[in-house]
Amino acid sequence: SNTVNSVTKSSNKTVPCYVAQMLEWDADPTNPFRIFYAIEEGLTNNLLNRYHPSIAPINEAVVFFDDDGPFYTTNNDTMASGLELWKINSGIQVGSYGRHLTFSSARINYRLGVVRRRTLRQAINGDAILHNNHNFVPLCHNSADEKATYRHESFSDFGSSIVLPTGSVIHRNYLCFIWHPAFEELRQFVLNHPTHPDDMFVSILISQLSGRGAKLYPTKKYMFSKKAEENKEEEEHEKSEDSEDEDDEDSDEESEEEAEEENDEDSDEESEDEAEEEGLKDNNDSSITSKSISDNHLLLDLNHRRLLWEQPHWFEYRNDAINSMLGYFGTIHPGSLGWCAGTTYMKIDPSYHLNSSTPYAACNVTYPSIDIIPWMNK
Repeated sequence: SNTVNSVTKSSNKTVPCYVAQMLEWDADPTNPFRIFYAIEEGLTNNLLNRYHPSIAPINEAVVFFDDDGPFYTTNNDTMASGLELWKINSGIQVGSYGRHLTFSSARINYRLGVVRRRTLRQAINGDAILHNNHNFVPLCHNSADEKATYRHESFSDFGSSIVLPTGSVIHRNYLCFIWHPAFEELRQFVLNHPTHPDDMFVSILISQLSGRGAKLYPTKKYMFSKKAEENKEEEEHEKSEDSEDEDDEDSDEESEEEAEEENDEDSDEESEDEAEEEGLKDNNDSSITSKSISDNHLLLDLNHRRLLWEQPHWFEYRNDAINSMLGYFGTIHPGSLGWCAGTTYMKIDPSYHLNSSTPYAACNVTYPSIDIIPWMNK
């Protein structure tokens, strides 16, 4: 019944209490909890270590979480519904947080639209666990308008091609595929790329191997992180200080001159930033290429992934990553099915048409109770 979220305060002052608690669990031979030390297996620092076969999971279902959470256990209704969904779809990736891709290509959108409409018709006819099999759409990687755009702004119930690790579930057999020698080139790409896109690699690979996209269960409602709250407080404090400075009438001329100089420097920096962004827009290839990434300073910071998304042009790099992955395989699956597929909670976008690049459906209940999740009532 012990969880990381409910541990008591540790007497060990040198490490956070939850770390000390986990070390105690690992040292207790009667406790099933164990820690996998990658270095003992001769592995280097790599995000893909969490998918390594040397972990040798006892259970067939393997659940993953990002280091920044959110974390929850099977005692939570959300995670329980995810495991139940996986039991009837154990050959695919099951998850909760899906990201969809968009294309400017009318050809791709039309082909994806045909498959998605067919899937919706089948779901509306009452098969809530049906999945769209064997409907991959070929991609022309050399065509500029067939480049994918990674939509990071929101999570999508339907049509998601990428499932974020937190709360995702896969069969343990996939660990051997992820680390198979045949995919060494892709693993090296994940290691070298500034965004280390392990989530993209795993989602795309499993859809290619299984012939099916992911299935999603409802997301868990959780509070904003402490870090986000601290950032918000800092911003409000800075605004308050700025307001007080504006009302201060005792500034001397020297202070005013210094402020003008600082403003000039800020303007110069802003102009440089704007010029850099315009340079990206004016480039013949609007996406940042793998070649430019190879020379980027972000490669020097491979060990600090959690904060990398704060780096400039982060999502341009994510776009580069997903296009490289898709280009490797040459096809894309039409994406995920949401938890509400085939139920009255499924809302079809009335503006969706065959050439649309937006999600074609959504679930109109964001945090459903367990009694309305279809597979939990069978």
